[in-house]
Amino acid sequence: MLAGEKKLHMNAYVSPRKEVLKLSSVLDKEERTCKVKQEKRHKLQLFYTIICAIEEETIITGSARPTRIQHHSRLSYDRMINHLTELEEKGMIYRSAAGFLLITNKGKEFINQYEQLINLIEGAGH
Repeated sequence: MLAGEKKLHMNAYVSPRKEVLKLSSVLDKEERTCKVKQEKRHKLQLFYTIICAIEEETIITGSARPTRIQHHSRLSYDRMINHLTELEEKGMIYRSAAGFLLITNKGKEFINQYEQLINLIEGAGH
């Protein structure tokens, strides 16, 4: 590292939806003392995040387990399980007997419609 350069490590990946997602960063001592408040997410946004996490995890590893989805969605395990139960009741996901999470056609339709809505909202300002 050259003199004057700050060392900053950042884990990020590009999702299949072409979004760059920041997973974590190593903060210097000054940044550690300042707590960052996480913006509250709406239930539809959480559903979208969870379903996309299932899709991404399935593409990357071939299967989606609840703990991995918890890490992707940045939710407590209890809150994530509640959301998974609701998504399953709505027919958007399916839990296999082995414990894997799968997206149903209704879940895929939700992803497409949510993305269309976001594009419509973002395009309305132009």
